[in-house]
Amino acid sequence: MKNSRINAKDIIINVASGIFSRFGLFKTSIDQIARESHKSKSSIYYHFKNKDEIFKFVVEKEMEQLKYEIKKSVNNQDTIKGKFKSYIITRVKYLGELENIYAALTEDYLTHYDFIKHIRKIYYRNELEIIRNILETGIKKGVFIVTDIDSTAVAIVIALKGFEHPLALRNYTTKLETTIDIFLDILFSGLNKKLKKNIS
Repeated sequence: MKNSRINAKDIIINVASGIFSRFGLFKTSIDQIARESHKSKSSIYYHFKNKDEIFKFVVEKEMEQLKYEIKKSVNNQDTIKGKFKSYIITRVKYLGELENIYAALTEDYLTHYDFIKHIRKIYYRNELEIIRNILETGIKKGVFIVTDIDSTAVAIVIALKGFEHPLALRNYTTKLETTIDIFLDILFSGLNKKLKKNIS
């Protein structure tokens, strides 16, 4: 009985994810979720208090998937530049595919939800953690010197927001990859100059 309940909950979350992606939180109804998941409304309410809670579970699941894919791609790279590039590309790719987490991170109409504010804080902390780890690895390898890792990580995360533009997310091309390469060249050029300045 316990396994059937878990499976039913997962089914509801998976189905709701697709519906939320198509219609957004406001235009999605419990009736739609019940109909497309082949569950009764009472079954939906057995597992979730309301539609907002379902959306919360959907977004949290997508955020965990995004975090997993980014960490995996970064860890598979040997060079610091490769880690940065893999981070940006994977981030762009999955934010384009995981439309609910993207909406949770960017849509103004969702900002009054406390759980959305919490999710945005967690996502931001995850970004900073990954960038800090890459910077620390770069320092250990002698690629560059960073005197203030936290401030540098914040600056990089802010700069990377430009790659979250809807056109970039939904139209990944070699041109976008070229733009990423140019961005990394500028970033590493600045850090290398800082390195030379600190050495001299």
